[in-house]
Amino acid sequence: MAGKTGLILDQTFISHLEDIVNKEGFMDLPRKITYIWIDKIRQKSFGYILGVLLCIYILVNVLFAVFYYWMGALNDSCFLDYLYFSFITSLTIGYGDLTPITDMAKLTVILHSTLYAVYSALMMSMLTTNLLCPKETVIFSQKIIYNPDSKQMLLRMINISSAPIINPEIRISVTEHNVGNVIARIFPVTTEYSIDYLGKHDFTYCFNTLHPLTEDENFDVWSEWQKALLHNKEASSRPKSRFRINITVSGSNGIQTIAVHKKYHADEIVDGERFQPIEYTQEDQRKRGMRYHKIPNFWDDFNCIVHFTPLS
Repeated sequence: MAGKTGLILDQTFISHLEDIVNKEGFMDLPRKITYIWIDKIRQKSFGYILGVLLCIYILVNVLFAVFYYWMGALNDSCFLDYLYFSFITSLTIGYGDLTPITDMAKLTVILHSTLYAVYSALMMSMLTTNLLCPKETVIFSQKIIYNPDSKQMLLRMINISSAPIINPEIRISVTEHNVGNVIARIFPVTTEYSIDYLGKHDFTYCFNTLHPLTEDENFDVWSEWQKALLHNKEASSRPKSRFRINITVSGSNGIQTIAVHKKYHADEIVDGERFQPIEYTQEDQRKRGMRYHKIPNFWDDFNCIVHFTPLS
């Protein structure tokens, strides 16, 4: 009994965990955390984030300088003095060569220095987030292909980092079709092969749809997918199916540990034969990595499906 209870609790926890992971593999964090755009910060380069923060810093200081000049905060000074005073106030240097002469100017200085103390902390937090939580380097195809001839499902992935992932571990699981608060079981998908290297060229990973659970019971990914499609088609206002295919890639590139999660819902699986092949040339490569933007229509071809058949 205790074992069954533990299994139910584990499945409940995993189901709730899946519900708060979005399609891009990021956690749907509470509003108080997500309003600072953590995911967007991770996707930008460090130079871009630093440049934007410095531009905001300079612009706001110039606006404060104009405000100081307008209220006559300093005694017989030119605009350059006001600009200088604005910057040393935000930096809390306090040389003492220029001081506010009115009560309104003193209150503005208090507000100015307080705002920039908070802004400095926010600036360091954003830069640290960008450095310690870099953007995802493993990109997945937008769709999973179901090939009716081979009865296999195919997904495409690529590592856009210049550092390859050595001995990556690819784990696939399927959440069965269910709706509402009913516990949806999660089944691991076994594959017959593994990869030793995930580098700068795309890789197509395939797996069978029929998996034995016991000697007398099999789990069919295709039939669960069809149940989910039928339910979603008939359910206009009801909750949609919880069916999904979960992909996790983990490993190391020698510098940092990589762990990426992607999930596909029923409407993100399509009938087809294979993905469009991509041709790579020596000119597209360089020491720091592949120049994907130099390959014509690379990302369109990356997601292009050959012999695509629309679902009825």
